[in-house]
Amino acid sequence: MRPVRSVSVMVILLVVFSGLVSGGSLHRDVRVVGYAVGKEILITGTMVEGDSIYLLMEAQNEGGETAHLLAMIDDRLDLTPMASYREVGGNHYITPITLVRYGNGFLIAGTLHPGDTEKPGGGFWISFVDDRLNVVWTRAYLTKYSSSVFRIIPDSRTGKILLVGDGCFYSGSDGFLAVFDPEKKDIERMIGIGGINADGVSTVLLPEDGTYLVVGSTWSMGDSQEKLFLLRLDREFRVISSRAFTVSKNEKPVKRLELNGLHAVLEGNRVNVSGTFVVEEFHPTKTIVVNSGIWRAEFDRDLKPVEYRFETTTLNSSPIELGSPAWIFRRRGDLILSSVNLRYPMVMVGRFGRDSIRGELIGVPYPAGAYYYLTYPLTAVFRKESLTVLLQARRFSDRNFRVYSNSMVAVDVPYERLDNLSVLKEYYLYGGNVTIKLHPWNVSLDDASDIVRRDLSYGIRLVDVRPKSVSLKLLRRSAFPKIIYLKKPRPVGELKVYLGKGFIDINPLRIYLDGREISPDEWYVLPAGNHTLTVRRPGFIPYTEKIEVKPNAAHHRNLEYVGFLDLSVVPGDANLTIGGRFYDLNSTNGSIRMILSPCRCNITVRRKGYLPYSGEVILMPGQYVTRKIVLKPRPGNLLVESSPRAIIWVNGSAWGLTPGNITLPPGEYRITLTREGYANYSTRINLDPGDSRWLNVTLQPVQTVSNETTGYQKTSTERTPKPGRKKGKSVCGPAIMALLATSVALLRRDGS
Repeated sequence: MRPVRSVSVMVILLVVFSGLVSGGSLHRDVRVVGYAVGKEILITGTMVEGDSIYLLMEAQNEGGETAHLLAMIDDRLDLTPMASYREVGGNHYITPITLVRYGNGFLIAGTLHPGDTEKPGGGFWISFVDDRLNVVWTRAYLTKYSSSVFRIIPDSRTGKILLVGDGCFYSGSDGFLAVFDPEKKDIERMIGIGGINADGVSTVLLPEDGTYLVVGSTWSMGDSQEKLFLLRLDREFRVISSRAFTVSKNEKPVKRLELNGLHAVLEGNRVNVSGTFVVEEFHPTKTIVVNSGIWRAEFDRDLKPVEYRFETTTLNSSPIELGSPAWIFRRRGDLILSSVNLRYPMVMVGRFGRDSIRGELIGVPYPAGAYYYLTYPLTAVFRKESLTVLLQARRFSDRNFRVYSNSMVAVDVPYERLDNLSVLKEYYLYGGNVTIKLHPWNVSLDDASDIVRRDLSYGIRLVDVRPKSVSLKLLRRSAFPKIIYLKKPRPVGELKVYLGKGFIDINPLRIYLDGREISPDEWYVLPAGNHTLTVRRPGFIPYTEKIEVKPNAAHHRNLEYVGFLDLSVVPGDANLTIGGRFYDLNSTNGSIRMILSPCRCNITVRRKGYLPYSGEVILMPGQYVTRKIVLKPRPGNLLVESSPRAIIWVNGSAWGLTPGNITLPPGEYRITLTREGYANYSTRINLDPGDSRWLNVTLQPVQTVSNETTGYQKTSTERTPKPGRKKGKSVCGPAIMALLATSVALLRRDGS
């Protein structure tokens, strides 16, 4: 089959039926794991067996040496290297493409490249490794044009091995079939299938009747349209029947119709073939997609169409091209796993409805250059409970600064989560949802039989090919490239922190990203997500901020304009809030120095017993600001009560009658209570800032003494002026005297 165009990406159309889901856990989460193998990794082939994925890789170690690696990913997504190989002999090098189980070991085959890249040609090779993964034998062949084996089919009827490939006949786009005898370890017979224009074999089926059923596409039919063809061959490669089909609209062939990724399966005596199509118009400066979509067709034993259906795909009323499907199974519900180009490649997981495909997108959600991060699906594995998609990843990283190129990402999705992949946002791998409309395309599938002809200007031709055997050995190696697991693998962006050199000389600073010191004015590649930027200077509280790095984006942060604040608070054991951050100054005795971004910063200082302080500091770029804040103490509160009521004296000044609520500044006070007929009460009270005290006193009455001589009564507490004492003015003043007179009158009235 012709090479897939560069603008299209490989697609997998698959079906999940209810039996797969019924046994699944309802609480499994989407899992994402990344792998980096050696210095570089290139996935060249895959095979699925049960819940295990076998991989063929070309891995390069730190020294630049390339090894061919056979590895396995199990149902826990653990990657285990199984064996490492290298080629020896001849002026050629190999690429492993495909592998299958054979006995207890594996058959591996691929492409043979000429050592001199300027020379045309090439070939293919095949090896058998036993259950201990040791190489038992290897055979290599040269062909006229570059060729490759992309499928190995062990034939249980004959014990032979059928090799299906491309190239070798008219060009690298022709197809070929070769029967390999494992006992003789050589090719028994090989035929080329092709024509002057590009032709190719998509797959070969082995019906129960002992024939080969070849499905492919061709441009060598006299029309400007790629046609589907089916060939039934016997085991000797003789043609039993052949058919080709033209897609026509209004009885005219559709021009520039291309068929991509044909897939065929046998269901009883019928053949189901499916794929995608695209119709384009070519212009000098651009190519326009006129129509695109999905098609399916069913053929009977005689290769005649029983039914077929073509559906065009549109997004927002415009044609949208899906990638090439790899396979389809018909069951209750159809699941599509496909690449779709929405300004940049994404992977869609969707379900077919009556007239649409509703899907969720896996991919880096950033339009510019996102193809640097994920390419098409390498393979998809249907497990009992989940679907696993392997994606080729480039420039991915885990939580450190190291970036891994040509790595791989595995996305494992439980079946019940296929309609909601938003959890991939955490990995920057969620591209949103999409609805693709399906419209019936009224076309016909017309018979264009008699395709096998000698006249190569019209039709295709089967030609015997005799490849040249060359010497090649595949040797097992003992060393494996280093395998690194990428936890929370993410695409990367770049960040540069600017800091002027003159500014550094005046205010020497050190800059850290996620705790790792970096140099200013240099680019750093970081995993997408939030990162912590820290600026430090001796004796200062560091400046920190969160920076979001987006995938495939360049970010700049200019720290040349930070400021420095030197702040002191009295008393020192206060609490400070500045710029929304809280600081306890108790351990620093009220002194704090910090690096801040230029701002009008709101400052709040609080301490128990003191009035709160609120203000602001204006910090200019590069400025060093010193600020001292002295808190004012809160007044104390004294509640004085007595029985009976009495006059309150504070440090010798009258403050009214009890009960009295007195507000006083912090300090020590002498409190005295007096009432006629009662003994004075006096005490000292210390009020702290904001303190509240309660004084409750019961006054004691005094005994009255009678003076019979004068008829004058006096209390035992009455004082007699001392001889010679000079009378002065009252310290109370007229206002206090009036207050006392009023208090005495109140006391007398209260006493009566």
